[in-house]
Amino acid sequence: MDRYNRLQGTHSEPSAFCDGSGPLSILVMIGHVLYPGKWVVSCRLFKTKALRAKGPEAAKRETERIIRRYLKDALNELNREEEGNV
Repeated sequence: MDRYNRLQGTHSEPSAFCDGSGPLSILVMIGHVLYPGKWVVSCRLFKTKALRAKGPEAAKRETERIIRRYLKDALNELNREEEGNV
């Protein structure tokens, strides 16, 4: 994920990460209007979610876990449908 600082000034930590490749356009940021002061993940696959993370690297790791779990669950659901087990 690319990282950048949305704030001007002396902030040394990034305030957002983004990965815009393919259908998985993912944005991890701090300071969302609905979740002030919290890290959040926004993705086309699901609604914006507040994260438990307390820093940028932890937010990135948590986001990666959420995306992997979401995709794994989606694939499992597709496999069940394919097998007629729904």
